[in-house]
Amino acid sequence: MVLAVEAKNVKYVYPDGTVGIECADIEVKEKESLAVLGPNGSGKSTLLMLIAGLLKPKKGYIKIFGVDIDRYENLRKDIGIVFQNADDYLFNPTVRDELEFTLVQLGYEDYSEKVIEVAEEFGISHLLEKPPFRLSEGEKKKVAIASMLTLNPRIVLLDEPTSFLDYDSKIEIIEFIRKIKGKKTIITVTHESGIVPYIADKVVLLSKEKKTFAEGNVRDIFYSNLLEKAGVEPPDVVKLFKKLKIGKPTTVEEAFDIFKHVI
Repeated sequence: MVLAVEAKNVKYVYPDGTVGIECADIEVKEKESLAVLGPNGSGKSTLLMLIAGLLKPKKGYIKIFGVDIDRYENLRKDIGIVFQNADDYLFNPTVRDELEFTLVQLGYEDYSEKVIEVAEEFGISHLLEKPPFRLSEGEKKKVAIASMLTLNPRIVLLDEPTSFLDYDSKIEIIEFIRKIKGKKTIITVTHESGIVPYIADKVVLLSKEKKTFAEGNVRDIFYSNLLEKAGVEPPDVVKLFKKLKIGKPTTVEEAFDIFKHVI
């Protein structure tokens, strides 16, 4: 089996001497969705930029579909990344221009049809003529993700996609991600454990020491003590059911189903 992403013993040190990541190991199958959880400063964003090829590891290696990342020919097309702050790279006059930008730069001829298709699929057609700076934070995140998806990348990298959003916007972004889950290889880095059961098949934990701490399926990781040891707060529903000991739900919906049978 060829892995979509394989990173082994990866270390990165920034030019000022700051250690970005001390030692990371991950394996992600094609069309699998992985969440990388860890406390602030654990190296999550650094790891994502390494996988995107924006940084080169000081030690270890990264392979994309079995090919060393330095020799992978379609890196920019096959890997799409959305950073934490959408304002850092939404710069075109309108949302339509934003979605068209990369396609135009790469010489795609039917870019208008592709933009309309993506906008309709992700429910942002009504935003096409609006300036990005006038959008809400949730709308900006959706436009950023949709803009990346116009190239139809094989691997999607998301950096804290729900951070600084209100409740309704978080739900919209989660549903946005769920639309592509199972269709793309997805790696999401986050410190919000509550979104993970909705968007990921498995979890990798990074510790405060910026090392891979644990890896496993979502339920097993959440109902061990590994989250707490890594410095990550478990979702409230997990904390509650660890005390109740009547099941192992990871979402409110699963908890509700358990209560229906217990009461």
